[in-house]
Amino acid sequence: MNKIKILYDQYGMGIITRLVKSSLLRFGLVYETLYLFKKEINADDISKRLKQYDYSVVKQLTLIDFDYCEFVSVEKKLLFKKRLESLDYKAFGIFKDMKLVYYSWISLKSISLPFNFKKTFILDETEALLEDSFCDPNYRGRGYHSMVNIVRLKMVLEKGKKNAIVTVLAGNKPAIRVQKKSGFIITKKIKLFRVLNKEIIKYTSINYGNIIT
Repeated sequence: MNKIKILYDQYGMGIITRLVKSSLLRFGLVYETLYLFKKEINADDISKRLKQYDYSVVKQLTLIDFDYCEFVSVEKKLLFKKRLESLDYKAFGIFKDMKLVYYSWISLKSISLPFNFKKTFILDETEALLEDSFCDPNYRGRGYHSMVNIVRLKMVLEKGKKNAIVTVLAGNKPAIRVQKKSGFIITKKIKLFRVLNKEIIKYTSINYGNIIT
């Protein structure tokens, strides 16, 4: 499946904007918007979901597991190694046909911004970040994200956290729909600017989480 089709599946007609911004990124120029979602973890709801479905295919990942995903570059594997060694991150995934076809992460300490922004944000002690989810294009549409989400929320709860945080790039409608379906609401809009190595970050609070369709 080619890259253009993958982007179209994610952004629809917004693919044109996405391609323009990707081109600007090559010159060090960034103008992006992230939405920050939040969900209060409901222990009873998680317990019921775990009893209703078979989550045995979801496993906690080690660094070696990423050798079985063809979409993980050498650079990414070095990042994943650093995460796992810090003990502030946990990864979960699903194997099919002897391949790691889905993976997703939990950060228990901080939020790192995309596009190589230097600034990171320390999470509140009640929060954990659900981040860096990827599904092999040939295995999409099978509900893997929703399945792994429940297992991640279970671990977040076990770590004594009360709230889960997610960031989604504006325009990624499938990801936005999945988060809303999972009970997350949008609480902040974060604008990222970078020109000539100067980084600017602006925040806007959102009082109601369903203004984006």
